[in-house]
Amino acid sequence: MSLALVGSASIVACGGSGSATASGGARVSGQSALMEQTFAGKCNPKSAERPFIIEWDATDASGFQARANTGLVFVKYEGCDLKVLDACGPEDKTAYKDPEWTAGSIEKVDINTEGELYAKLPLGAASLGARASAGEKFHMEYFVSGTRNATKVSYSKAELAKLPGCKGATHFVYGYNLGAFALGSLTNAKGEAGVSFKGIGAGGSQSSSTNAEKKGGLLGTCSPDKPETVKTCQSPIRLSVRELE
Repeated sequence: MSLALVGSASIVACGGSGSATASGGARVSGQSALMEQTFAGKCNPKSAERPFIIEWDATDASGFQARANTGLVFVKYEGCDLKVLDACGPEDKTAYKDPEWTAGSIEKVDINTEGELYAKLPLGAASLGARASAGEKFHMEYFVSGTRNATKVSYSKAELAKLPGCKGATHFVYGYNLGAFALGSLTNAKGEAGVSFKGIGAGGSQSSSTNAEKKGGLLGTCSPDKPETVKTCQSPIRLSVRELE
């Protein structure tokens, strides 16, 4: 799967919340719960099948990969909320194929309005929406080093009906992209074309650099040369989900 295809499809998705977690437990504060209600009407998982998981931390990412190594990953994906159901599904170490490595490059995404946040980074709506609405701008850089797809192309609700831990499952993760990303605010940056993340971006002057406040993997280590050998550029950064039949 090419970087261009995955990237463009992945950033046109539905709004998400800070409760997306690989542990299965929702990390929802009173504020984020309120934000979920605010954004709920703008979220539609049917048009958001490749969400970029910017809310996951290193623990969430490693937990997700561990689950994918033992079986197919099922999620509850409703409105702005995507939650991994750790206890759902039988053990199957062949559920996902080996990664297909790609010779990618660093891609950049600028978010200048609240509308652009929904269109480009919707799973950050709950945590970033209020800031975008107040006029704050954001910049993201990401690199896709590989893709890992499931061996099964569809799954039905009937198949899950008798399995423990699957209550509420709506989708399964058909595939996920490996790589790294970094996202930060441009509020205090000058906004030159070369804006980049300090120490991990690709170009940009010191005055236009900004520190990443959300990141996965180490973007500065990503390279198209033998990506399978760079462990710090193999973090899951976006999912490809399919609705249960």
